[in-house]
Amino acid sequence: MCVASILVVEDESLIRHLVVDTLTDEGHSVLSAASGEDALDRLDGQENPDLLIVDLRMPGMSGQEFVRRQRECGDSIPVVVLSGSSEAKQVGQELGAVAVIHKPFDLDELIRVVQRATDS
Repeated sequence: MCVASILVVEDESLIRHLVVDTLTDEGHSVLSAASGEDALDRLDGQENPDLLIVDLRMPGMSGQEFVRRQRECGDSIPVVVLSGSSEAKQVGQELGAVAVIHKPFDLDELIRVVQRATDS
């Protein structure tokens, strides 16, 4: 398994902590942000993760808008969409996401998706 640096962008604190704890237990270096704005600040602060896990529906800046703005800066960090939205698959394709995980999700699925995304 490849150990990766991952930024989790999720407004729901229980889900954010669950994802962070799960991926940390798998040996990854995991940062988190509660909003798109917070995530952009982390990236501006010279954080350079190997993977972004992004919820689409968040107050303020949506995950979709965050990814678009992040890409405008020239970053091509792979993205995994984590969302309960019925439009998640379509939006994930539009964003070029490496995977879409639908909420509610299975932790084993999350681990497999992250492993595939970081091993490539």
